[in-house]
Amino acid sequence: MTPARNDGERMGTLGHLESVAREWLAQPERIPLFERPRVARRRVRLWHHPSLRGPWVSLLLYEGDARRFHPSGMSPAFEVTWDRGRDAELVRVGEPTAAAPESPSVTWRRCLLPTELVQRRYQALQRLVFRPFSLSGIGTDGFTRGVEGTLGFGATSIAWWGTAPEDFEPLARWYEEVWDEVRRGMSTA
Repeated sequence: MTPARNDGERMGTLGHLESVAREWLAQPERIPLFERPRVARRRVRLWHHPSLRGPWVSLLLYEGDARRFHPSGMSPAFEVTWDRGRDAELVRVGEPTAAAPESPSVTWRRCLLPTELVQRRYQALQRLVFRPFSLSGIGTDGFTRGVEGTLGFGATSIAWWGTAPEDFEPLARWYEEVWDEVRRGMSTA
């Protein structure tokens, strides 16, 4: 699969690779050879994108149909990672080279989580109450974090820069707990 080109982004530039990586982190089903769960519903995606250094990571939680997907009551979760630093080293911004990759250095891995845990966390997300349009301080180089939840044919997504605003505390606490649970699951997979 050849990555889609955005207007103004040349193949082999960091801007092009970032554009494709963002798409793949949000919709890993578009990654060539990605093992998409067939009988599970995607419920939640969490992401962490550092502005300068470090990998960009998305965690995706699916709710498996216990009768058809995994009779032991487990649901798939995926960690999708873009090694932005590696790609930045291969490409000087704005100058494609012979060594420049055509697609980003995206990898993924999978683990199984108890379906009951995914359901409980998703229900907790649905019940959160916080002010989504809160004023925050000045941003500095750091990272963007975000959460996207799906319900039926719709989705809601919210992101914040650096430390979450005080009014986001319930969401930020939920995010940290789920992030840690999924990463622990990945470490034992």
